Amino acid sequence: MNIIIIGAGPSGMMCAIKAKNGNNNVTIIEKNDKVGKKLLLTGSGRCNYANEIINSDCYFTENSDLIENIINPGEIDLMHRKLESIGIYPDIINGYYYPYSHNSANLLFEKCKSLGINFIFNEEVNDIKKSNIGFKINNKYECDKLVIACGGKSYPKTGSDGELYLILKKLGIN
Repeated sequence: MNIIIIGAGPSGMMCAIKAKNGNNNVTIIEKNDKVGKKLLLTGSGRCNYANEIINSDCYFTENSDLIENIINPGEIDLMHRKLESIGIYPDIINGYYYPYSHNSANLLFEKCKSLGINFIFNEEVNDIKKSNIGFKINNKYECDKLVIACGGKSYPKTGSDGELYLILKKLGIN
């Protein structure tokens, strides 16, 4: 099966690692020239990926039940175990989780490369169409399954500008 993931941030790379097996060909399309651009800005460049204190009080939302379901202790423990299983061990400094290497983006990228996951950099997705086998991206890449892991509109300088939302809307995705 051919799987394309749009976005080479932590979610896109973790998804690729999970999707990769002997039968799946996995490709990540990234509009930037490197992986994890937003993650590389966290923790003053040390890739802060979690905090000791994570609860609904840390988020601005009208739906605290949803946040509680997402960040329950079991899910947080599962995330830490999954990261450790691929070689990302925490260096906890003042309650902030950093990888010992202080660059989790690079560790995720190296893990993806070791699994044979393909990367296409500097490719902005401006067209997605349904095809006979699944999807066609930018009229040149085809896949059976497509995952969108492009982030939100939180930091336009890193590529998180929300432009892909318009394309997804044309596909009927709200």
